[in-house]
Amino acid sequence: KQHYVPKFYLKNFSINSNRKTIQCLDKVNLRSHISNFKVIAQEEKFNESDSQDIEDNLSKIENDASKLINNFLDNPKYKRLNSEPFKLKLAYFILIQLIRTKEVRNRPIDGINSLKSCMSNKHDLKDSEIKKFNQLLNKDEIKEAHLDFIQDDNLDLLEGIFCKKWILLKNQTSMNFWTSDNPVVKYNPYGNLGLIIDGIQLFFPLSPKFSLCILDPFCYSNFKEYKEFDILDGFNNIKKAGLSKITDINDVKFVNSLQIKYSTEYVFSCENEFEENGKIKQWICDVIEESSNESKVKMQGMRLPLNRAEANTEYVVEKVSGKDETKKHLADLG
Repeated sequence: KQHYVPKFYLKNFSINSNRKTIQCLDKVNLRSHISNFKVIAQEEKFNESDSQDIEDNLSKIENDASKLINNFLDNPKYKRLNSEPFKLKLAYFILIQLIRTKEVRNRPIDGINSLKSCMSNKHDLKDSEIKKFNQLLNKDEIKEAHLDFIQDDNLDLLEGIFCKKWILLKNQTSMNFWTSDNPVVKYNPYGNLGLIIDGIQLFFPLSPKFSLCILDPFCYSNFKEYKEFDILDGFNNIKKAGLSKITDINDVKFVNSLQIKYSTEYVFSCENEFEENGKIKQWICDVIEESSNESKVKMQGMRLPLNRAEANTEYVVEKVSGKDETKKHLADLG
């Protein structure tokens, strides 16, 4: 079994510091249970294929990151984030974590299925056309493209994380920060979720009491503090890490809601904060339902071909097929 979220990271959210188990929210089946780290956020041969195996490379990255992050949590001073070598190493790990998950691998598959569904609702697809769509759902080819993508330089994406305003969130409330099987999450109240889009925010929980908040340096001075900067002040803002002490439990709920929304299947916590009176808390159910409805709206809002000539399946297949096109789809983060 090979993890797409490292065990060393998940252990920072372990129950009672036993470093063996974690509380899980199954958002698909709406239930909570305790699980061992060995069986979560992993899949058989997830990081290898017939032609390549990146597990060893990922293990080296994880080994370096575990020392970096655990050392930081032993002495969580936000000014340490001003050290460019430290920040660059951490940004690289965050990038790898952002792109290595099951959620990212499923993205081309979900896109193809959505396109197929939209076109079949608009036009009666022939059997031959359905077959062509199904040929796109070649999981081996998508896996190869994903493994290639993880190993690419991706310097533009790295820059999109490094050249931001970094804030350390210190949780001083009774609710813990949660994480998930897709722990690097994005939020933008002003636009889409590209890494270089105005207003973008990234959240990466490090432990139940600390999280990184990575902000557009031209739009924010701190967490929840919108401020427009000119070019010079914006670049200076990049160099000044900040600290935000979270005392309002609603702010923690907001950060945790992003983990719920963007997780693939599971959200994790160091204790059972998911249930109330034996049932999943209503606000959690609301977030799950809202995110599901948003996905449906996006699918319904896809630009559909106007007629059968425009809906030529061979043309669509040509546009979205191939390993290079799959990699471009995976790279649509910036």
